[in-house]
Amino acid sequence: MPGSAASVSVRAGDPEAILIYVARRFNYEVRPLGKGDVVGFRPLSEIAAGVSTNLASGTAIQILPGSFPFGSRGNLFGSELRTIRSLLAECAGVVAWGGDSDNPDESLFELVKGPRDKDLAALGTRIRQWNDESGQGAGTVMIGA
Repeated sequence: MPGSAASVSVRAGDPEAILIYVARRFNYEVRPLGKGDVVGFRPLSEIAAGVSTNLASGTAIQILPGSFPFGSRGNLFGSELRTIRSLLAECAGVVAWGGDSDNPDESLFELVKGPRDKDLAALGTRIRQWNDESGQGAGTVMIGA
């Protein structure tokens, strides 16, 4: 994954662009990520009960999954939570965070739009455009903003 030693397997195309963007922002703005800190695709047989099955479709990631006890909330500092809220707002309803679910998993970020959804495609396109432009996207430092 650009900007860190982490790597992750997810569904190619728009899901990949979006989920890698989520992980990159987390890496740059919440906590640095290293090897093994991001988990993506997992066969259904390897997913624990209660954990999102979007992991089996390659449309979800867990960031630092061992750091956030399943079913608990409040594991992030205020500034980290504000960054996650900013990221979710930027993703305009395409990405959901497990910290908001009834059975919280603060490590989980998953796509909640289907593969043919126009919002998913628009966000994937926008992120790829940011990646092609200097001063856009994850890791951009806004001076004087």
